[in-house]
Order: sequence, then structure tokens, then C-alpha cells
Amino acid sequence: MNRRTLITVLGTACFLLVSPGISLGFEEAAFQKRMELLESLTEMCEESIETICPDEDGRERLRCLFDHYDETSEDCQSLLDEMRSNRAGMGRRGEMRQKVQEACQDSIETICFEEKGRERVRCLMESYDEASEECQDVLDEIMSRRGARGEDTRP
Repeated sequence: MNRRTLITVLGTACFLLVSPGISLGFEEAAFQKRMELLESLTEMCEESIETICPDEDGRERLRCLFDHYDETSEDCQSLLDEMRSNRAGMGRRGEMRQKVQEACQDSIETICFEEKGRERVRCLMESYDEASEECQDVLDEIMSRRGARGEDTRP
């Protein structure tokens, strides 16, 4: 792995783990577990990073690995699975992220494949009628939560 890749992965680890851990008040054990998982990313996903996501940096590289999950090595998939289940313990936001990923996977691949992050959810909202019924249910839940908090519910 080249120096740039290593620095990027470690920088991503710091960003993804330290800031959420501080701002959301994760317990020390959960925070430590996330740190260990991201440190393993460099080793277990090295080949996948270099072949599938070589032009991505930081957070986008991790997102790229999740987006191309089926193309990654078995070791990398195992780590991504563990990261996903660990992320689900991050509270409502992490839980919703996982719900969208699981319920809307087909819709993401066919409708919003070029979008990432919040733009992907916005795309799904804008293409609501084209999304699967399961995806629509999760999008309805997001809209309901936004409305309950007094946020703008438009995509």
C-alpha cells in the first residue's frame, strides 16, 4: 500500500471515529471497537481499495467499499459487515443509515447509483414513486421523523 493510501485511511479513521465518538458520547468500549475496525481496514481491504476505489479519499473511500461490497474480497466483506453492525449501534442516525442501505439497495443501484451520502437520500426522496415499497416505507419513516422535529420534510 502506498503512503498516500495509508495516510488517507488513517485520516479517515480519525475523522469517522474520533469526532462521532466525542460528539455523540459513545462509551469507551464502543469507540475502541470502531478504532480497531478501521485500523483493520488498511490490512483486510488493501487489494479492494487499490482495485475498486483507487481514486477515492477519506470518507468517500469507505463509502466506495460499501457501495461495491460484492466486488470486495471475502476478508474485506467480513470487515465491512462488522463495521456495518457496529455502526448500527451508533444511535438513531446510524440505524436509519443502515435501514436505508438495506431497504433501498435495489433502488439505489437502479435510480440513484451516481449519488452518495445525503444526496443519495435526496435522490431517493425525489424518485419516491420509482423506489421499491420497502424503500418507500423507510423514506416515509425519515419524513415522519423530520416532521416530528419541525424540520423541512421536502427532499
